[in-house]
Amino acid sequence: MFDRAERDYILTLEGHKLLGLAETLESDFYAFEREAFATDVSETGTIRVTAPDSLGINYLPKLLNEFRKVHPSIQVELSVRNQFLSLSKREADIAIRPAKQLEGDMVARKAATMAFGLYATSEYLEANGEPLNERELIQRTICGFDGALSNIGAKSWLNKLLQKTTPQYRFDNTTALLAAIRTSCCIGVCPCFMADADNKLRRIGFVEPDQSTNIWVATHPEIRNTARVRAFADFAYEQIRRDRNMFAGIA
Repeated sequence: MFDRAERDYILTLEGHKLLGLAETLESDFYAFEREAFATDVSETGTIRVTAPDSLGINYLPKLLNEFRKVHPSIQVELSVRNQFLSLSKREADIAIRPAKQLEGDMVARKAATMAFGLYATSEYLEANGEPLNERELIQRTICGFDGALSNIGAKSWLNKLLQKTTPQYRFDNTTALLAAIRTSCCIGVCPCFMADADNKLRRIGFVEPDQSTNIWVATHPEIRNTARVRAFADFAYEQIRRDRNMFAGIA
């Protein structure tokens, strides 16, 4: 199956043929698993939910508490990570994802817009002055995105504001980014629903929040009507819709 090279192994022609068969078997296995799960009509059991840290740490715990009051027999496994888990492989049953658009084999409903703004502590602004335009902004220390956050819509908005200047500090999760802003070391970009709730932070006034990122509630089409998946997806969608003004930064 492999030819040994100087530092690694190279797949042979026969290996490529077997790889194709293995990929087909893998695809059939996951299809079987989804089909078996889809036949479960019970609202009792476990579901897997995935969300990034912005929602998984700062919003979903409250939502889960409310969900349990309505559906006490459904257990929820919550995976908080900014990397996308595969719905096709049932790494998660439901994904709550902030993104401009979603791609892939899934069905998704847009529940709200997640606005991003620029924030700093009063201490930082008193020491450094609040920027009144983009020219003054790029003279300040800025916290921005990196890694798994690079695909959200607000990154291009921030790049335009900074006139392609690279932020001095870059983070791959919003919770760490918010913590950095709170140390008064910088002006940082953050979801409005997180920063507006923090009395220590002030929104930079001359910048209109970016509204290009949406919050989606997504699942795989083959399991969308499974009773407990549908129960959670519908509940999460309605709760996020209820709080849409908060997520849009206007509440």
